[in-house]
Amino acid sequence: MRTRTYARVVAAMLPLMVAPLGLPTLAHAEPAADDESTETPAEPDAPADADAATDAAPDGAEPEEDIGAGIVLDPEVANRQNAEAAYREGSELYEVGKYGEAVDLFKRAWELSKEVQLLFNLGQAYWKWYDVDPEVDHLRQAAVFFRNYDKRMRLTDEYDPFEITNILKAIDAQIEVHERREAEANRPVIVQPGGPTEEELKWQQRQRATRGLNVSGTTLIVVGGVTLAAGIGALVSRVAFKLLLDSSSTSDGGLNIATADEDARRRQGFLLSGQISFGTLIAAAVIAPVGIALRVTGAVRDKKDRARAREKDQERERNLKKAKVAIHPGLTGLTVRF
Repeated sequence: MRTRTYARVVAAMLPLMVAPLGLPTLAHAEPAADDESTETPAEPDAPADADAATDAAPDGAEPEEDIGAGIVLDPEVANRQNAEAAYREGSELYEVGKYGEAVDLFKRAWELSKEVQLLFNLGQAYWKWYDVDPEVDHLRQAAVFFRNYDKRMRLTDEYDPFEITNILKAIDAQIEVHERREAEANRPVIVQPGGPTEEELKWQQRQRATRGLNVSGTTLIVVGGVTLAAGIGALVSRVAFKLLLDSSSTSDGGLNIATADEDARRRQGFLLSGQISFGTLIAAAVIAPVGIALRVTGAVRDKKDRARAREKDQERERNLKKAKVAIHPGLTGLTVRF
């Protein structure tokens, strides 16, 4: 959308570059006609004529005179020509992505010509400038120029504000996103007066995480051990049921000397103990290694934390010794100079 709107504005600005826009052209000083109404030119040192020439010139602008050609350039025409040159140079810089420099030249062209389309160009340049230099002020300036352009164009006929309205909505959304990101990035850590510092809070959080690893690892190791014991017990029970089943049968004819109910209970116990032993052993094989890994990780972190705590204690003792050396009884009456 930005490329299309910019192309539209460039087309609207073509009259500024190639046509005089209804402006006065160069005024050539024609020689005076030889008639009775022609006054004799005043001498160069005539003060009255000098004052008249000064009054004829606009405030803040002096006519540029080409003595050799006898041509006087009107100040308004000079401003228009300078505005055209600034606009062309700014357009070239805009096309190569130098939006900051283009903004300066578009502002110069606006100051000289007051062309309404330049407000759109300024808004577009500021908007594109944010893409290469994400400063929220660029978006705010773009919104200002687009709104001023919209305000002036609403006074004209056949103006459709739909496009500018959408542009302003997009810019306002970008400003809101930018400000929210800055607020999140610059959110301060609130520390109560007299409470722990930010570094101490981080240290406490690390210690809590280390204790959590140790507790979780120990718990899983215990659960894994209990599960393993249950699996071993179920396996022993299965072996026992197997021996009972073998002993209840005669060796020669395979006759079962136990009753039918006893034989059924023994076979059911044999099957159930096998299932329990299989499930518990698999669970123990999963739970116990996880617990061991957590416990080892917690032990390593705890060892590092203890070493760090010892280093801090040693550093605190060294600083205390340095402070005791610095406080010498003979060093009194020191003067602080600013």
